[in-house]
Amino acid sequence: MPTTRWRQLSRTGSVVAISAFIVWIAILLTVAGAYTPPNATNDVNRPGDSETYANITDRMRAGEGYYQAAHSELIANGYGTRSVFNWRTPFYLSLVSMLPSWEDAMWLVLGLALCAALAIGKLAFDEGGLWVVGPLVLVLPVAFFGYVVPSWAMLSEAPAGLLILFAIALRGLGRRAGATVMGLLALFVRELAAPFVLILVGWAVLERRKDEIRAWSIGLAAYGAYFAWHAYSVATTIGPMDKGYPEGWVQFGGLSFILATAQLNGLFSIMPIQVTAVALPVAVMGLIAWPGRAGAATLATVLLYLTAFMVVGKPFNNYWGLVYSPLLVVGLAWAPAGFVDLLRGAVGAPREPSARAGSS
Repeated sequence: MPTTRWRQLSRTGSVVAISAFIVWIAILLTVAGAYTPPNATNDVNRPGDSETYANITDRMRAGEGYYQAAHSELIANGYGTRSVFNWRTPFYLSLVSMLPSWEDAMWLVLGLALCAALAIGKLAFDEGGLWVVGPLVLVLPVAFFGYVVPSWAMLSEAPAGLLILFAIALRGLGRRAGATVMGLLALFVRELAAPFVLILVGWAVLERRKDEIRAWSIGLAAYGAYFAWHAYSVATTIGPMDKGYPEGWVQFGGLSFILATAQLNGLFSIMPIQVTAVALPVAVMGLIAWPGRAGAATLATVLLYLTAFMVVGKPFNNYWGLVYSPLLVVGLAWAPAGFVDLLRGAVGAPREPSARAGSS
């Protein structure tokens, strides 16, 4: 069995940790009991985000420019257009518009999911052996099932989340250049990847990787120029009749919104939210158990998003969870080994050190 971080706890510490997770699960189950699924729009006849972005790519495929197509669709479907943050950057939708049909984006996302799964599987085997790979093989089909739904592929958060998972796996495997490329791609696909990029940059600084820091500096400068061009393009497209949303992004959705975002994870999205209320703490427990810097970076990323989404995000923005929910899969895979160490510690059983431990 792999060595987990929980093995370092004393008997009292193990009991306290188990009790804390039981309390956390109980709190989330209470919140889940009062949870009401959000409506994507105020008008049930109005297209949702996936359909809107699909329509934009159809117009682009017919020869219309991105900003003109996006402006027409956003206005027609009642979106606020005054803020640049209400406009997706054009990178991903431009890529989709090059495909024969927007439904074909599903194959693009599925291919990315396969690459990310293989990479994280290799890292799981290197750092946890069969104890981790076994649960990972069981939970991956459940968590990745949503990517076979074409509408999910039109949400840029889906490929961004897979790119984040892929980047974590590559960085943990020592493929630093590949991790940097995947991290930058995630940022270009969706600016919500910015918190994760900060984690990767911090990882490079911690290890004093000058070549990696240089690559990040160039990449982030390029993204800064790209987003400035995007903001300028939006500013020159909108007119005096464009409106913004009356409410801001700061909504303080708290634990209810966290549950909503965490539920956007394959088959979990169609299960009762009480399942997510249990799975989320278990996944976090597993991420804490995962030793090594890859585990620490993944845990920091998830906690950063959970903290941010307690404050930022409207109820119908629950699909933002696609940015971080793939990382929960790895936590669920590490959870059995972590639970064994916690349980053995709580009952005072001897816990022999293992020869296999995280070393990334």
